[in-house]
Amino acid sequence: MATTTTTTEPATGRLAPPTPATRRVRIPQLAVGLLLTAGTALGFMLWNAASIQRTPVLALADDVTRGYVLELEDLRIVHVGTDDPLAMTPADQAATLVGRAAVVDLPAGTLVTTGQFAVASTLVPGAGVVGLALGPGQYPTPQLRIGDLVNVVVASEESPDGRVLVEAAEVVWIEPVGTQGQRFISVLTGEALAGQVAATAARGEVRLVLVARDQEQGTS
Repeated sequence: MATTTTTTEPATGRLAPPTPATRRVRIPQLAVGLLLTAGTALGFMLWNAASIQRTPVLALADDVTRGYVLELEDLRIVHVGTDDPLAMTPADQAATLVGRAAVVDLPAGTLVTTGQFAVASTLVPGAGVVGLALGPGQYPTPQLRIGDLVNVVVASEESPDGRVLVEAAEVVWIEPVGTQGQRFISVLTGEALAGQVAATAARGEVRLVLVARDQEQGTS
């Protein structure tokens, strides 16, 4: 017959104390939720930053006054997000701006466009260039070109017949703005009338009428 041997502690009259149970520490659910929220927010920020492409464009390195002829040293390269609809000039197109004259005063840091400058030779003493932001119906034709002549007229209830502000103003620059047919059109006017044209345009009352260039003007 098999004999079973049992080992026991020496009899001392006292029971051995129980072994303490191991205590498990658990992370509260609230802390887990906070960590998940923070991780999600950080991930979104990183994704958003990566999704906006940074593009090198041209900006002014110094203040520029109206009539100043731009030089290469006046430009610097900055990086901006391309999700901004603001018109910009790519960094590799500085040649389109150098040698042109500013049509308005521009502070350092301004993102430059060709519409802010005109051919320098057109700015003679007594001349003035006005930039007009016009929509379809405010300029005569989508085929309007640099060098065309236009009459600048007032279209308002006070001037139903279209009072002419400037006759035979030369178009010195055209630039599309947006996707709805808007154009930024710069026209050469007399300096004395430039302010009046700008104020009328600000009220949305300016219209351009295409006129013919006579033979003498065309050969001059």
